[in-house]
Amino acid sequence: MFRKCFEILLNQYKKRQARRQLRWQHFLRQRGIGIHTRILEIKERACPFANHVQCSVHVRLRVNGKNVSHWVQTILAGPIPLHKGDVVHIRYSPAHFRKVLVLL
Repeated sequence: MFRKCFEILLNQYKKRQARRQLRWQHFLRQRGIGIHTRILEIKERACPFANHVQCSVHVRLRVNGKNVSHWVQTILAGPIPLHKGDVVHIRYSPAHFRKVLVLL
């Protein structure tokens, strides 16, 4: 009983987090800074929505004139067409550069 309730609460939390990420991506589509970057590594995670894939991407960004590499999170529609070494266009906010929008 306790385990079932815990799983329900955990799934609701994951859905809220995914919705928040989608809202961020909508914001970044309008106001984010766009750059081209190379994917250093990519990890796929389960997404609570049916036709989406949540993934963490290791990319190199230029922040305040310095090249830094970070793990960033994004949600993609459909299967992942991204691979290590691909050059992609991303949009990010300098204040919150862990959440990005990957434009294919």
